[in-house]
Amino acid sequence: MLGKMKSVFLRLRNDRSGAAMVELALIAPTLALMTVGTIDYALLMTSKLTVESAARDGAAYAVAHGYNSTTIASAVTSRGRSSSYLSSVAASPAPAAWYGCANATTGVVSAADATTTCTIGGTAGQYVTVSASGTYTFLVPWPTLPASYPINASVKVRIS
Repeated sequence: MLGKMKSVFLRLRNDRSGAAMVELALIAPTLALMTVGTIDYALLMTSKLTVESAARDGAAYAVAHGYNSTTIASAVTSRGRSSSYLSSVAASPAPAAWYGCANATTGVVSAADATTTCTIGGTAGQYVTVSASGTYTFLVPWPTLPASYPINASVKVRIS
């Protein structure tokens, strides 16, 4: 009887007909999770780029047409494409105009009055801050992440 069990064991040990199926069954859930995670991350990055592009388009509109909060906000919202995973893009907070002087060494702009004479010469320039925001909704409810992720972008540009 021991000899018969030994021969059955040896035959099963050398039989590889179901090994690939078992290996696939073990690895498939991990591969599926990694694939969905990669797709979710790619959609999040695409949504981030969409929101940033909407803010840049609003700033470009301000440079071309001057400051008008309503039309700049319209330029931002028209650029932001909404989808099932990205809520509509909004100009939030609303575009704001301000005056400032640039530092010749650092390039940092500090707020100033419209009639201020800057240290590098000339009067203060008019700047516009354009912000865009949207909310990304994950495809899958991930265990340690919230169901949605807020995305914000802001661009400051001199218009005069």
